[in-house]
Amino acid sequence: MLRSVFSILLLVSTLSIMGCGGDPEPTATEPQSPSQMAKTDDQKIEYLIEMLHRKNSLKKNAQAARSLGNMGAAAESAIPELQKAIKTTKDDKVRTDSEAAIKAIQAAAKPAP
Repeated sequence: MLRSVFSILLLVSTLSIMGCGGDPEPTATEPQSPSQMAKTDDQKIEYLIEMLHRKNSLKKNAQAARSLGNMGAAAESAIPELQKAIKTTKDDKVRTDSEAAIKAIQAAAKPAP
């Protein structure tokens, strides 16, 4: 009996070492931010707009709005999507972050006097 238990443990540990069974090792890491995923501002904006409208992810929606606001004038093309988010969301945080993003983008886009 003891020999059988030992044999099973040896087999399991051997399979683990060989990489059989269990979760596979990740081959690539997921991007942690839009800047790691996208190279151009347009690609970043496109990614953030997608995140802004993602369903069942209010935290990411709000984060996307803040990130768009932080991009300043470069994100001017995202204003209609931020306005859409304000109208369609039921979440106060997404709404206020989208409003703040629009103000930040518009302020950055104003020409200097």
